Amino acid sequence: MLASKTADPRGLKPAARSGVSSRTMIPRPLPPPPIMPTATDPSRRRRSVGRKTALSILFTCVGRRIELIDAFRRAGERLGVALRIHGADVVRTAPAMHHVDVAHLVPPIADPAYVSELSRIVARHRIDLLIPTLDPDLPVLARATDRLAEAGCRVVISTPEVVNICRDKLRTFDLLRRAKIDTPRTWDVAALDRRARSGAGSEPRASARAEWASSTSLPIAHGDGGLHQIAPPNRVQRGGRRDALPFPLFMKPRFGSAAVGNYKIFDRDDLVTLARRVPEPIVQEFVDGVEHTLDVYCGFDGVPRCVVPRRRLEVRTGEVSKALTIKDPTIMEVGRRVAEALGGCRGVVTVQCMVTRDRRHGDVGRVRVIEINPRFGGGAPLAIRAGADFPRWILEEHLGRHPRIRFDGFRDKLAMLRYDQSVFVSGRGMR
Repeated sequence: MLASKTADPRGLKPAARSGVSSRTMIPRPLPPPPIMPTATDPSRRRRSVGRKTALSILFTCVGRRIELIDAFRRAGERLGVALRIHGADVVRTAPAMHHVDVAHLVPPIADPAYVSELSRIVARHRIDLLIPTLDPDLPVLARATDRLAEAGCRVVISTPEVVNICRDKLRTFDLLRRAKIDTPRTWDVAALDRRARSGAGSEPRASARAEWASSTSLPIAHGDGGLHQIAPPNRVQRGGRRDALPFPLFMKPRFGSAAVGNYKIFDRDDLVTLARRVPEPIVQEFVDGVEHTLDVYCGFDGVPRCVVPRRRLEVRTGEVSKALTIKDPTIMEVGRRVAEALGGCRGVVTVQCMVTRDRRHGDVGRVRVIEINPRFGGGAPLAIRAGADFPRWILEEHLGRHPRIRFDGFRDKLAMLRYDQSVFVSGRGMR
């Protein structure tokens, strides 16, 4: 589990502390309240504790998201809302399962009983808001929003179409290209292999929608394959135009996440070898630059309201461990355009991009979008600490209020430095 300190980069002196509490917390399940009546609009059902409005929030795949949970708790306190935090995961040993008020053990996402179990939890515990935190969870929950809404629960998630586009990196590339948003050229490896086998030439054109939409298998996994026939860079002439794969390339799974299965490809041998390891691989231009993650907040009406760029200074096992907020209008505008192109974003969407600088003036040169994830990013606590209070805005919108949001209303040059911290619980029953 990682905890964080936010710091002023001028000397990196600690400014404020966030993360887990040092005390041991073991969930103490309370007797469940009666089954709640159905409601078509989750925002209409409100309860009170004393003079406070009471809300129950369920985080799915809660894992290590202790900082995010604490951010919602702080937002509730500032709004005078009594929050009851629930967490769901497939294992009891997930650290955040011992930091919530009530922990729920659920089947894996791929299990047919997963949504049914979530529906049972929502109805039994009168859950008002459900916050997903993991990529594989998104398509399942996006399809279940109506079912959960019937039980009075609002899922803070983008539309199924947005989720499907973001999960499919070829569809993401196609959307960005059509919206004229800068992005690395992307190719479907299976389509390249078919082209090489058929002798249709070796030009690596970006696949058309009809071509890549049906690409569900990779023939080269079963033999030498046609990819060996693809010429190296600057060797293929077609109509007087050089047209070849621009090695080095970057390979990743078409439907992957968390940087699993990502490789830098230096030549054709790498391409053929690694394509056998990666499920449904795609390749992209290898882009130099500094990686930035943009936290884009979209209101429940789908309008992008705030964009917080975070420069990734250090990454550990796919998640940012050191980062710095950057208030740059050029980069922020890219985040807004991406959300508008998608058209159905709700809550926080993370946009990953590579940023290059103008060598003479030091200004931002190109901002190339490489990936989009319609959920809270692992580094979102930095944006929240910098003043983009996503949890508060979500709570306010759910309660029918109108949060005051400035597009650039966050602190520039705030650094986040993460460190390890542990949760200590009784080990009885653990193996």
